[in-house]
Amino acid sequence: LEIVSHATVLMAEVLYAMVFNQHRSKILASSGWVLATELTETVVLLDGLDVRSAHRLLAYLASEYHELSLPELDYQNLQAAAKKLLGRTLAITEQQFSSALDLDGAIQARLEPGGTASASMNTMIVECRQRLLEYRERNGSRQEHISGKKQTLIAHDKRETRHGPDNV
Repeated sequence: LEIVSHATVLMAEVLYAMVFNQHRSKILASSGWVLATELTETVVLLDGLDVRSAHRLLAYLASEYHELSLPELDYQNLQAAAKKLLGRTLAITEQQFSSALDLDGAIQARLEPGGTASASMNTMIVECRQRLLEYRERNGSRQEHISGKKQTLIAHDKRETRHGPDNV
C-alpha cells in the first residue's frame, strides 16, 4: 500500500507538471497519415462507398504515395486512385476533400463523450479532476486509518514487551 501510495503521489506530480507543445503536436499530426480515417469517413458518408472499399482506397494511396504525407496529396491523386481501384471517380468535391484534411476541423468534429473536440476534452478534464480529488480524499482517510492501526499495533507490542504475553 505504501508503494502504491507513493507511486500515485509521484504520478500526480508528473501530470501536474506535464507541459504539451501544441505547435509541435500540430506539425507532427499534419506530417503523416493521421487524417486517413477522417478522409475514409468522408468518402463513406459523402460518396456512399462501403467502408471496406474506402479503407482499401486509402491503403492504396498510403502505399503509392508513402513518401508524402496525406495533406500533401491533392484531389487529383484521390480521384486517379479511385478510378484505378474502383473503376470510377468519387462523388466528393475538392472542397469536401480539403475539409477532410483540415486537422482542426477533424479534431473539433468529435463532439461525443471522449471525443477530441475542445468541449468534450474540457468536460473530460473536469470529470478527471473531480475523480482525482475524490481518490485523494479517500486515500487520505485510508492513510489515517492505516496509521491508526499501525499505532495500535505498536502500542500493543510495547505492552506485550513490558508485561509479557500472558499479562496482557
